[in-house]
Amino acid sequence: MKIERAKYTDANELTNITLRAKGHWGYSEEQLEAWKEVLTIHAVYIEQNEVYTLIQHEKIIGYYSYTRIDGDKVELDNIFLEPECIGKGYGKIMMQHFFKQIKTEHYRTVRLEADPNAEQFYQKLGFRCIDRLESSIQGRFLPIMELNLRK
Repeated sequence: MKIERAKYTDANELTNITLRAKGHWGYSEEQLEAWKEVLTIHAVYIEQNEVYTLIQHEKIIGYYSYTRIDGDKVELDNIFLEPECIGKGYGKIMMQHFFKQIKTEHYRTVRLEADPNAEQFYQKLGFRCIDRLESSIQGRFLPIMELNLRK
């Protein structure tokens, strides 16, 4: 297993992983279709941001990406795994890689908007919910979470 920088040619594969991962949580086909554009990873996104793939047996099984908010704050933009890999420790492996990356770049704070199904995962890593953002689904709120890296 290895983690490496994504290539712009990975865009379609990363989009497909994203859609399959979202589907794992029971969202309807109609809802996934409504989210398709926002869940699409474009080649230009890969070229302009930090995107890393998790590869097992020469196949991408997951990825994460982050963007710089300002001098000492970063946002974890995406972290997705193939559905059969969810809950098996691969997410933690990607997060450890992410933390290593951003610590070398001297960031102090990580922010993210979590899918409600992933809130516990982030809490186990030390993130705390600082707010909630209403989503496009009535009655569904996205936890806005933050982690201070300098504690």
